[in-house]
Amino acid sequence: MVSLTLNRLAILAVQQAKDQSQVRALLEEARRTAQTSHDQRALAETEWSLAQITAIWWGNPKCAFPHGVQALELARASNDKELEARSLYSLGGIHLFEGDFEEAIHCLEASLVLYAALSNEPTASWDLSLPSLVVGAPPTHSLTLGAREAFFWGMLALAQVQAGQVQASIRSSRRALALAKENQNVWAHVSSLAILTFGLLEVGAYEEAFVLMHTALELARTLPQMVIFQLFVHALGSTYHTLQQWEEASRTLAEAEAVAERLDLRLTRASVLSKLCMHYALMGQWEAAYRYAVEASTLRKNADLRLILLDFSLHYEIEAFLHRGDERQAREAVQRLGEQVEPYPRFRLPYLPGRCACGAAAHAATGSYPHRAGTPRSLCPTPSLSQNRSFPLSFYDSTFNLVVPHALAVNLGGCGAVNLVAWGAWRRLRRQHRNQLLCIAQELLR
Repeated sequence: MVSLTLNRLAILAVQQAKDQSQVRALLEEARRTAQTSHDQRALAETEWSLAQITAIWWGNPKCAFPHGVQALELARASNDKELEARSLYSLGGIHLFEGDFEEAIHCLEASLVLYAALSNEPTASWDLSLPSLVVGAPPTHSLTLGAREAFFWGMLALAQVQAGQVQASIRSSRRALALAKENQNVWAHVSSLAILTFGLLEVGAYEEAFVLMHTALELARTLPQMVIFQLFVHALGSTYHTLQQWEEASRTLAEAEAVAERLDLRLTRASVLSKLCMHYALMGQWEAAYRYAVEASTLRKNADLRLILLDFSLHYEIEAFLHRGDERQAREAVQRLGEQVEPYPRFRLPYLPGRCACGAAAHAATGSYPHRAGTPRSLCPTPSLSQNRSFPLSFYDSTFNLVVPHALAVNLGGCGAVNLVAWGAWRRLRRQHRNQLLCIAQELLR
């Protein structure tokens, strides 16, 4: 009982945004107490809480992974199916934050199979753990189970959209939303809507995304400014941006970034900073775009993960680096992403335009194609594009858009969200510059 009380105190400390050291000390003491008393279930719950808090709240999925594995093993040893399902869910979330989307989908689908088979309420009466933070405080165990299942479907949808399985993601999101409504859980409702919105934006269903976001805006404002609220505001800002409502996009994305910074959600903050870079690049405010690109790149490097959730705007960061004459950071960003994208076609959409932009910069500066023997040499050091006067600025600005129609044509990720402003810049190019750019892209993409 002491171990469970310490878990509660740790959860409360997370809710109140206490220092990490205080939360960690409480959970370590809970673990020692459970081990001393040989209470395997309390130990499993403590390991599970450590996994959730470390991955989501502290942004360290690598350190969270051993806790998630231990929680799953203890749950299976005690034949606790509900805890096993939650442990698989937490491992799925850890894989998702690490950028291993295939493994995330595998774990989350397994957790949903277990949840579908559960017909009785969980045996634990204390049941205060991180999902309870996420789902709020449902009055009954059945409502808690329903809300958790909604979150499981939502997390699966988020993993699917990263892996390029957009239609599957939309189906999973709609299932999550239906469960959230059925169980009257505001937290799950808002979360499901946000995740569904990201999928709708991917396939070009902008009107539905806009209506859903505005319908739920007042509801989302009733939630504490924690993880779910931040996810919703991120989705809302992305919707405004896609619809070219620039002022609302700037304000809302800045709010999402501020909440992420206050909560120290470093992984989420990186993707929002990248969106802000994209926003200011399209507005032609290159100093601001470069500043956000540097911040996003720094967080990405420090995270040392394969891929970051919803991080689909890297090609705009590359544009900002090249506009500033910072070819080194542009080449590093392209090469780093290129080393990770192979299993996930969706992430090739920002990678290919970014690679093309670096190649076009090299061609514009030197008048020759990059060497094709290998990727590293194709991103060789080049003088700043601004030193070359043979191409108009619009040639440079639209480089990263060249590959988007090509990528869509071969169904790389099934993305339908082509930026209209950028595509217009490409169409306005003179025919000779379009042909030259096509030649560069074809050479790069062989």
